[in-house]
Amino acid sequence: DGGSTWRDTTGITGRIRRLIALRNAEETVFALTDSPNQWACGSGVVTSTKLLRSQDRGATFQMVRDLGTSRADIWTSRVALGPLYVLTDNRLEISTDLGDTWSTVGTLPWTGPSRVALTASEAAGPTFYAVIDQNDCSGGRRLFRSNGGVTWTEVGPVSDFWGDMVSLSASTRNPDLLLYGGVEAWRSTDGGTTFNRVNDWWDYYGNRAEKQ
Repeated sequence: DGGSTWRDTTGITGRIRRLIALRNAEETVFALTDSPNQWACGSGVVTSTKLLRSQDRGATFQMVRDLGTSRADIWTSRVALGPLYVLTDNRLEISTDLGDTWSTVGTLPWTGPSRVALTASEAAGPTFYAVIDQNDCSGGRRLFRSNGGVTWTEVGPVSDFWGDMVSLSASTRNPDLLLYGGVEAWRSTDGGTTFNRVNDWWDYYGNRAEKQ
C-alpha cells in the first residue's frame, strides 16, 4: 500500500548484508545473511553465511544454501531476468533454477579465507568485478576483473574501501565504469586500473542545498 503499513518478514536469520530481486514474474528475493556479523575479523572469529530465498515478495524466507564460514556475495542482472551468481572465497558459481543447484563458472587466482564483494556490468558478457579482503581482513583489499567469470585478472589494490563490503557497483551500460565508496566516493572509467575521487567528504557540509 505504498509504504503506509508494514509487517515483519519471517525466516530471516542473521544480519542481512545483501538483498536482491530477480526480474521474474514472482519477483523472487534473495538475502545473504551473516551471523553474528561479517564485520568481525581476526583469529578465532567464525562467521556463518547463509543464502535465503523468498518467493512471496519478501513475506517469508527459507534457506536455500548454507555457505558455512565463507564470507560470500551474490549478484544478478538489474536490467533483465538472468541467473544468480555467488562468489565464495575464490570461486564464482551460477544457478539457473533459483538457487536449488549450482555449477562453477571460474576461480580467482587467490586462495585463503577472504571477505568478498561482487558486482558486474551487464554490458559485454557480463563483466565481473570482485574486491577480496584477503587473509580474513589482514592482507589488504585487491580488485579482480573477469569478462564472463571464467578467467580472472588481478587489477590491483584498492584503498578507502569500507568493511561492510557492499559499496561496489558497475555501470549497466559501460563495462569499464566502476564505482565504490568509503569515506570518499571513487570512480574508474578504465575497468578499475585507475580510480579518481569524485569529491571530498566535507564538500557536502559546505553546500548542503545542492548536495541533497
